[in-house]
Amino acid sequence: MISLLKMAKTSTVVCMRHRFKSHSRQFHHLPKLTAKSQMVTGYFVTIAFFYLADGLIAYAMPIVIEAHSVNMMVVGVVLSLSSAAGFLTDIIFPELFPTRGMRFYTRLALGFALITALTLFGLPHILWVLALGSVLWGAYYEAISFSHFTFVHQLIPAKKHDSTWGWLETIRSIGYVVAPLLGAFLLLQNNKHPFGVALFFFLLASGIFLGSRKAARQMKPDLVATEHQTFSQELGIWRKILRKIWHIYFFYFALIMVDMAFWSVGILLSVEMLETSKLSSLVLPAYMVPFLIVPLFASKLNLRWKKSQVAFVTAALGALLLAIGSIFSTGVLLILAIFVASIFLALATPEIQAVFQDYTETLGIYGNDMVGLQRSASSFAWIIGPLIAGALSTLMGNQLTMSFFAFVLFISAMIAYFGPKKIGLSQKGLQKSGV
Repeated sequence: MISLLKMAKTSTVVCMRHRFKSHSRQFHHLPKLTAKSQMVTGYFVTIAFFYLADGLIAYAMPIVIEAHSVNMMVVGVVLSLSSAAGFLTDIIFPELFPTRGMRFYTRLALGFALITALTLFGLPHILWVLALGSVLWGAYYEAISFSHFTFVHQLIPAKKHDSTWGWLETIRSIGYVVAPLLGAFLLLQNNKHPFGVALFFFLLASGIFLGSRKAARQMKPDLVATEHQTFSQELGIWRKILRKIWHIYFFYFALIMVDMAFWSVGILLSVEMLETSKLSSLVLPAYMVPFLIVPLFASKLNLRWKKSQVAFVTAALGALLLAIGSIFSTGVLLILAIFVASIFLALATPEIQAVFQDYTETLGIYGNDMVGLQRSASSFAWIIGPLIAGALSTLMGNQLTMSFFAFVLFISAMIAYFGPKKIGLSQKGLQKSGV
């Protein structure tokens, strides 16, 4: 009997050892992230902290500038310096760094961002310091946009361009939703605290990015340009590209103008609605919430339609709904119209980014010139947009102003949809044209 118990105990131990050994092998053979996957994951985590920090600066800057300015005109001028600086960098970056890649532009963006946060946190908030911070703000924001395009080019297969831009848009939106909540709390403590926390997040983003370098050898090498362009040559390249994609450029410009309208007139509209509706605080959330989720599903529509068609049609539907809703709706109906319209706009945004990405790929060594041109539409919209929005708001009210920008987007989407179908952009084409 004792011998039988010893045998049973021995067999049980052997069985348990065998099972443990078997599980150890299973864990040993679990798939590991490739170096390329680690780089992609590291980049997404990097920009998550980057946009959280940027959101803090975007939230705090107008409030701090207003506290140290004599009037709102000064606030507008100082804030517009960021867009003006962004517009200049859209020209200068492709001119100075025509073929540099993702790692370069990410380091450049993080460098400018750290200097921006350090300036606003470490120096006294006098007007020239705030103006300098605004200029640096515009420079780092454009640099990270160049980084996105080169990241997609170097690490993402062509068939996943639109879904990747969807993720980038979602990550950006999450940062801009969370940052105001954190920023409001920090400003109650001290007007420098948001910039100090932003500095911490930028440092964290820098550390994460520098730590995810294992995939550098697998990335596509930077293309080699024979020489740097001059300022006039850069403008010449833009002119030749614009002849091909003028309708798409105008469409993207109009799309950014609607976004600008929500962050300027939309805020005024929410204040105006306080007198008639308890839902006034939902104007911006109704616009922003769809951008947290919807871009992730944009690529599903490409199973049947082209990216450009999806962008134009969804933008047209969203713009038409917003234009009509802004004219005839109030209260709950207006919030609902904004929310549904934003769903369509959240589909259009990553799709049109992916369209520009495709053009960047086809232009080879002129890819960064395309990025600069595309980004110039955004910078230009944020330079002239607030001026137009302010004038129209004074003349015809906030809701009709929102309707005006939405109607412009609808017209531009229709022009783009029925406009030239064969673009014919190529590196050889630009070279043959004498660029």
